[in-house]
Amino acid sequence: MDYRFSKDFFGHYQVEISPEQEAFSHWLTNEIGRNQNRCKQVIDSVQKLQQKQCWDFDLNGQTLHLALTREQAIIHPGFDDVDDDLNDEGLCEHDYRQNADCGLEDFALLIRAWYEFISG
Repeated sequence: MDYRFSKDFFGHYQVEISPEQEAFSHWLTNEIGRNQNRCKQVIDSVQKLQQKQCWDFDLNGQTLHLALTREQAIIHPGFDDVDDDLNDEGLCEHDYRQNADCGLEDFALLIRAWYEFISG
C-alpha cells in the first residue's frame, strides 16, 4: 500500500493514498486525526492480533467503522441506514470512499506511520 502524509498551510493533516484505499485516508484524518491515544489503542490491538492474543478488534467512529482480524483490516460505513445513498443498482454512491480493505500487515505499517507522523 502506497501512501504519503502531509500537513497543509492551515495545519490540517492529509493522506494521499490510492483511490481504492481512499476510505483509509478518510478514517485516518477524520476518525483518528491527531488523537495519539486513539491511534495507540489501534496499534496495540494490531499487535495483539499479530501475536494471536485475540481474534478481532472493532472500532466505531462517527462515520466509519474499522474491523480488524488476524488477516485483514476493513473500513466501512459506521451507520446502519445507508438506504438514502443507494443508486438504481442498490450500490452506495460513495462506496469507493467508504469501503476499503487491506492485509493486516499493510495496515500495521500504515497506522504506525500515521502515529509517527502525528507525534512528530
